[in-house]
Amino acid sequence: MFSRLTFPGFRSAERFADLSKFSTYCYIRDQKSVSFIRALPSALNRSISSRSIPLCPPEALSSFTVRKAGRAVFGNRPDLRTRSLVTTSKMNDVSVGFYGGGMMAEAILKGLLNRKTIAPQNMWVCELVQARREELAKLGVSVTADGEEMLSNSNTIFLAVKPNIVPIVLEDVTNFEKQNRRKQLLVVSICAGVDLGSLAAGNPRRKCIRVMPNQACLVGEAASSFTLNKKCTQEDREVVETLMGSCGLLSEVPEKSINAVTGLSGSGPAYVYMMMEAMSDAGVREGLPRAVARQLACQTVLGAAKMALEQPDVHLGELRNRVESPGGTTIAASAILENRGFRSAVIEAIREATNRAEEMSKKE
Repeated sequence: MFSRLTFPGFRSAERFADLSKFSTYCYIRDQKSVSFIRALPSALNRSISSRSIPLCPPEALSSFTVRKAGRAVFGNRPDLRTRSLVTTSKMNDVSVGFYGGGMMAEAILKGLLNRKTIAPQNMWVCELVQARREELAKLGVSVTADGEEMLSNSNTIFLAVKPNIVPIVLEDVTNFEKQNRRKQLLVVSICAGVDLGSLAAGNPRRKCIRVMPNQACLVGEAASSFTLNKKCTQEDREVVETLMGSCGLLSEVPEKSINAVTGLSGSGPAYVYMMMEAMSDAGVREGLPRAVARQLACQTVLGAAKMALEQPDVHLGELRNRVESPGGTTIAASAILENRGFRSAVIEAIREATNRAEEMSKKE
């Protein structure tokens, strides 16, 4: 079934929907269309979170924009702020289970709960440590120490354990699949260094997805990337986009790039915390109260990141130059950072983290 929608004040807006497949296309030509897209859910009686729609700078909408099931392309550039538009009815069929209840699993759980992407009764966590089970149960999700119980109640399985535990967990998954041949699981790994081939061990027909999130899942501002094997369908892609899109920004990359994502954004929060800590300490050294220095450091990083995200076509060096007045305080500070090798230290740190992820992959 196809329909064309026209609204006053918009140059061009078309929506084509195959309601049986829940796929949606939106063709947009101008900046005002952002408001049009935000109006679509209510106009079409679709239940979609407002966070499902990315906020786009004017220059990003200067060319034809195509969104299919939440995947947007501005010109030839994929938009990292894409959120999936999988319908609520489809997500009602998704039940999520976690092997491991550590901090990253908890961060993703809270992201899903905060965005109401998955109902608590459709989420399970298999965790061996009783204290952690008790803590996670406070979120309203089901907890167990029995992996088979979790697998029986879930169809999308997150592996959130240490990489050396993955083979043990996959053995349980394989045994379950053999005993329940009619049930096909989607296995999503957030473990560093475990490749798609390893995830399919024991069942070459298994649908596997690797995701590299980061700690900011906890506040819905993660920078995550994913890659999937050839057994996955478009529907599987949309499901993981919806799940991880609830936790922040998401991009799809080739598997060969996942280790670089690990080094850049997976480990990235630690680098930023270190920089903010140094900035805060510097403020204290110059006489600022600790609380004020910390707040200023954190807000400065947040504001700079927001400005950079809202101006994707402006080189980061140009944004820096705009702050550096000739003969001013900022250029004097920048000269010190350059002299001490600030940028090269960051570049080498990310390379080292990437290399470590690659080493972990080879061990698997």
